Amino acid sequence: MLLAALASFLIAIFRAHTGALIPLYAIGVVSFTVAQIGLVRRWHKVKGTFWKGKMTINLIGAVLSAVVAFVFAVTKFTGGAWIVLVVLPLLILFSLAIHRHYDAVAEQLRINYKTDRPEAHRVTSIVLVSGIHRVVKKYTLICQEPGNRLYRRVRRF
Repeated sequence: MLLAALASFLIAIFRAHTGALIPLYAIGVVSFTVAQIGLVRRWHKVKGTFWKGKMTINLIGAVLSAVVAFVFAVTKFTGGAWIVLVVLPLLILFSLAIHRHYDAVAEQLRINYKTDRPEAHRVTSIVLVSGIHRVVKKYTLICQEPGNRLYRRVRRF
């Protein structure tokens, strides 16, 4: 229902001129191709249940949508397809650069538990509760680790 409403909205905005809607179609086809390739890579890496069948389906989808994207690029290049063919790869490269940055930051923050042991600190916890229940019980057990002090005060309202 929502998809039909959005499609109707786009048709109304573009006054049913299909030539104006083609760049949106191109974005969808190229994005779908990228998503299918990503899923093929995931199934090859994860290898869960029925991974070969899932990977085959996604591979067929990637090939078919890549063929459609190629045909679109060739036939509509001068009609504005070049914009999609330039902007989408730039967005993908930008996203990959962000991903590499996050990986680098994660590597800088990672510690080796064999060589870098976190120092134990004495912790004083004050737990204010209105009654005793499972969450309070679990929390107080965590706070009662060796070397820690726990002050409990239960006040009934």
